[in-house]
Formats: sequence, C-alpha cells, structure tokens
Amino acid sequence: MATINGGSGNDRLTGTSGNDEINGLGGNDRISGRDGNDTLRGGAGNDELNGDAGNDLLDGGTGDDKLDGGDGNDTLLGGAGNDDLKGGAGNDSIDGGDGNDDIDGEDGNDTLLGGAGVDKIDGGHGNDLIDGGAGDDELDGEHGDDTIFGGDGNDQIDGDHGKDAIYGGAGNDTIDGGHDDDFIDGGDGNDVLEGDHGDDTILGGAGNDEIDAGHGDDFVEGGDGDDTIEGDHGDDTLEAGAGDDLVEGDKGDDQIFGDDGNDTLDGGDDDDLIDGGTGDDLILGDKGDDSLFGAAGNDTLDGGDGDNWLSGGAGDDLLITSNKGADTIVFGPGFGNDTVDGFDPETDSIYVGNIPLEDVILTPTSNPDLWVLTVKGKPGISLTIDLNGNSSNGLTAQDLLDRVITDADATIPDNPYDVPICLTARVRVTTARGQVPAARLRAGDLVRTLDAGWQPVRAVLRHTVPAHEMPGNKALRPVTIPAGAFGGGLPHAEMKVSRQHAFLAADTRPGGGEVLIRAAHLAEDLGCADLGPEAPGRSATYVHLLLDAHHLIEAEGVWTETIFTGPQAIASDPLLALMLAERTLPEMRERARPLLLRRDLRAWSSYRIGVPATGTDTGATPPRRAA
Repeated sequence: MATINGGSGNDRLTGTSGNDEINGLGGNDRISGRDGNDTLRGGAGNDELNGDAGNDLLDGGTGDDKLDGGDGNDTLLGGAGNDDLKGGAGNDSIDGGDGNDDIDGEDGNDTLLGGAGVDKIDGGHGNDLIDGGAGDDELDGEHGDDTIFGGDGNDQIDGDHGKDAIYGGAGNDTIDGGHDDDFIDGGDGNDVLEGDHGDDTILGGAGNDEIDAGHGDDFVEGGDGDDTIEGDHGDDTLEAGAGDDLVEGDKGDDQIFGDDGNDTLDGGDDDDLIDGGTGDDLILGDKGDDSLFGAAGNDTLDGGDGDNWLSGGAGDDLLITSNKGADTIVFGPGFGNDTVDGFDPETDSIYVGNIPLEDVILTPTSNPDLWVLTVKGKPGISLTIDLNGNSSNGLTAQDLLDRVITDADATIPDNPYDVPICLTARVRVTTARGQVPAARLRAGDLVRTLDAGWQPVRAVLRHTVPAHEMPGNKALRPVTIPAGAFGGGLPHAEMKVSRQHAFLAADTRPGGGEVLIRAAHLAEDLGCADLGPEAPGRSATYVHLLLDAHHLIEAEGVWTETIFTGPQAIASDPLLALMLAERTLPEMRERARPLLLRRDLRAWSSYRIGVPATGTDTGATPPRRAA
C-alpha cells in the first residue's frame, strides 16, 4: 500500500499491487492504480486515470478528464469539465458531474449519472440505472433491463435490448423502447415516443406528443395535449387523453378511446372497438368489422368496410355506412337528433335495444330518400335515415320497420369484462420514487404496505371500460371518493375506484379491530362516496396491482387494498386466470383484513376509514434512488 503525490506539472504516477492512494494535484496527469482497491485523484488539469483491477475510486477533479475503472466495482467522479468515463467490468457507479460528459458503463449492473451538461451515456451490458440529469442528453441502455431517467432537457433515449423502464422527464424528448416489453413515460413536453418491438406501456404525459406503439400488443395513454398516436402492429389499447388527438390503430384488433377533446380516431385494419368520449369526434372504422361509439358530443362515425356497429350516443351525430358490408345503426333514449347517411334497407339494420317495435314510428318526407325514425313517448330524439339512392322507390314504412331489430334479435357488442378490485389510472400510490399515478406503476416498483414495509409490485394489469358500456351496468362505473371525505383531510385528493375495491377501516371502540369496507358500501350505505352519473361521458381505466400477497398500500394518504386473487377476480379477468395457471402469479388464500359485509355495517357505529388502529403502521423510510 502506498500514498503517492504528484506535483504541479504533468505527472505519470503508477501504484503498487496494494490499496494505493494517488493524488495528481496540478497538471495534466496520467495515473494507473494497478492491482488493489485504489483511490486516484486527478486534481486540477486534464487527467487520465486508470483503476485497473480492484474496487477503485477515481476522482477526476477539474478539467477534461479521462477515467477508466477497469475490472472491479468502481466509483468514478468526473467533476467539472467535459469528461470521458468508462466503468469497465463490474458493477460501477459513475457520476459525470458538470460538463458535457461521455459515459460508458460497459459490463455490469451500473449506476450512471450525467449531472449538468449535454451528456452521452451508454449503459453497456447489464441492468443499469441511468440518469441524464439537466441538459439535452443522449442515453442508450444497450443490453439488459435498464431504468433510464432523462431528467430536464430535450433528451434522446434508446432502451435498446431488454425490458426497460424509461422516464423522459421535462423537455421535448425522443424515446425508443427498443426490443422487449418496455415502460415509457414521456413526462412533460412535446415528446416523440416509439415502443418498437414488444408489448409496451407508453404514457405521453402533458404536451403534444407523437407516439408509435410499434410491434406488439401495447397500451398507450396520450395524456394531456393534442397527441398523435399510432398503434402500428398488434392488438393495442390506445387512450387519447385530454386534447384534440389523432389516433390510428393500424393493424390488429385495437381498442381506441378518445376521452376529452375533438378527436380523430381511425381503427385501421382488422376488428376494432372505438369510443370517442366527450367532444365532437371523427371516428373511422376503416377495414374490418368494427364497433364505433360516439359517446357525448356531435360526432361523425364512418364504418368503412366490413359489418360494423355505429352508435352515436348523446349529441346530434352523423353515421355513415359504406355499402361494403352489413352495418347496424344503434339508436334509443339518451341519443340526440342523429342522421344515418347511405342506409341500405337490403343489408343494414337499426338496433333500438329494449324499445318495443310498436313504439317505433317511421315517417316519410317529401324526399323519397329521407325517412325519420322517432320513438313514442321519447320526445327530443330522432334518427333521420338517408337512403342515398338505396332502394328508395316504392319503399314503405313496413319495409324499413322490417330492418329494425331489438334485444330479442341481437346484442350490442360490448366487453364482457367485470371489474375486480382496482384503482383508476390517476390515483397516486406511495412508492419508493414518490407519489406515482397508478397508470405509471410497473412491475418491480416498491410500494409502501401497512404490514410489510416496502414491497415490490409483481404485475400491473390495465383495462379500460368505454363510456358507452356503463349505462345500465353500475358494476363498471367507478365510485368517486371526494378529497377529505374520510375526515382529517383524507384522502388527499379525489379517488376513483371500482365498486369492489376496499379500504381499511378501524373500529375506535376499546378492543376494536380492523376490517375492509368496499367502495360501493361507502357510497350506498355510509354516504361518503359518490356512484357518479348513470351515463358518464368518459371511459375509465382500471389498474390492478398484484403483490406477492394481499396487501394494504398507501394511496392518496389512505390505506387501501391490492388485488386479491380469489375466485371473483380470476373469473373476471382471463389474464389473471392465465397467470395463475402458469404459476407466474401467487395463489392467495387469506385477505390482509376481514371483509365487512353490508349487513354488518349497521352494527358498526364508531369507525375511522382509511387509517389503521394505533400502532400498526410499519411503513419505513423508502430506499433511496440515485439522484
């Protein structure tokens, strides 16, 4: 072991086979540690430091330095200046510091921090943590399951090979997930996001984003802003979010949801389900047998090729049939004054649900191509039928009535999904990286549990229920819990959850215990939640969080459950059943707390909801992420 100090000039210093401390001091120095766990400090000047073998600490100091950790688990500090840092083999920790740095983790599971400046970081082989920091950075995860943070600035990020988690942060970022199943969060800014290959989850965040899901069965949420989304190949779920969005499903059986704004939604090839949500939307089925739902707003629906279902929903809608298939027009109470253009009485039908045929009134006009359908006892709604030259001569009201069908003849396409225990996408969960909306959680995230501290999420499943399926089916509508509804300022913000979702409640009487109360009972029996309107104007995305056991986690400041893989949940979601069958999901036999039944609520006169009994909160300080 030796301590070696250079001078003020350009020194060349070499260590021994032991654990050395070498200080270059001033000048442009070249320092080699050789074997051992060495500490090398360049000091001022443009220095070159080589750790060689061993677990070394290399500190470049000021100047434009070149550091190579060599073999071993090394720590490299670039300091001020434009530095070139290589970790070599081993699990290295590299901090570029200020300046425009070039960082290569090479082999091993590395932690790579760019710091301030325009940095270029390559993770190399291994499962790396990369944080670009401030500046317009170029980040490449390369091989391995990497976690990449762009930080502030307009960053260019490539996940490359592996199942990566990529967070763009603030700025106008360009992100490519690369191969495998990636999680991409663009964050704020006008981002360009590409999933590439794999079943990816892509969140645009705020800003006007361009998103290409790529190959695979992807989940995309555009977020706020006027976004452009392309599903590309695969059976994708595409949510536009708020703003005037352009969404194209492209190839595959896609589900597309417009949400707020005046959106243009195009299903592309194959059999798609499209729900416009609120706003005046243009909805195009394109090719395939599609199901189009306008929901709220004055929408235009064009079925395109195939045998399509067209439902305008609330508002005065224009429904266009293509004469390239047998289309079904949906009409009934809650609709507006709709018009169907190009109706063919030889092939097309009008579905009126549970309205008796004797209540359907068909009235001709002076134009033989135009008829008006109204419903007895339902003022304010009408369907103008424009035959557009299709068999209009000699057509009678009975001829058209023969094309009207009810529930006895057909069932409107919907999703058989039955919502199990779950939060909606925007509810914030306490994780080791802060308060994170449920939609942005991924497998491996550490969440705070009441009984076992920080526990990893095993799987995150998502399912979107379109607005048109909720009327008449309260099981699909989310329950809204206002901020502060439980008292004491809890929950911290409004929460929307499924009816089956349960919250912790504590009996405050001496010897009282803890139980779980379902959200439906909070609304229907205790009056501290709201069931919402019969016909919501927007879809609901439910997020199921699976841990190794049934746990209570903290969300918006209150304790609530993760999914319990009991018979009801398994029956409601085929993917849960498949995961359990393949033993990728633990079989749960015991709930975190007993579930309080409705009949027991009357006996419970003293309780606190969302908080535990005194002394049972074992949550600890979260593990720190490198910053």
